[in-house]
Amino acid sequence: MLAGLLRLTMQTADGVRQRYWRWRGRPRLATAALAYTPDGELLFVRQTYTDGWCLPGGGRRATEEPIAAALRELREEIGLFGWGETQWRTTIHRPFSGVPVATDVVIVSDVTFAFRRNLEVEAVSSFAPAALPVDLNPWAITVLTVVGLLHPVEKAAFLP
Repeated sequence: MLAGLLRLTMQTADGVRQRYWRWRGRPRLATAALAYTPDGELLFVRQTYTDGWCLPGGGRRATEEPIAAALRELREEIGLFGWGETQWRTTIHRPFSGVPVATDVVIVSDVTFAFRRNLEVEAVSSFAPAALPVDLNPWAITVLTVVGLLHPVEKAAFLP
């Protein structure tokens, strides 16, 4: 029951945030991390307010560099405390809740972390790139397809 109440609260907060972005009417900046474990598996998070496995990430301040934003989001969401190389991969432009969003995709290798469940993330798991979970979030599917980790033909297998 408590988990259901928390999910409803986070979904409500997310809806309020989306209405605020529409009201502001300005483009939004975001980041998504392709975070790899030392074993080469890709990390995904299960957020409390949306369905499916998502890539870690979130909003980026206008004064924040994409790599710095990705590392901050990884610290906040999974408890990141160590990493190897980082590389900006691409920017994906899309509308979200009626507001244009530019999402910088950043690759982070050799990620080490100590996850503690929080208000935003209820679970973290890693998957081999060749064995991704079937319940990927639609935005994660889009990012993985754009960066070439998911072939457009394979993408259909993940869609409802």
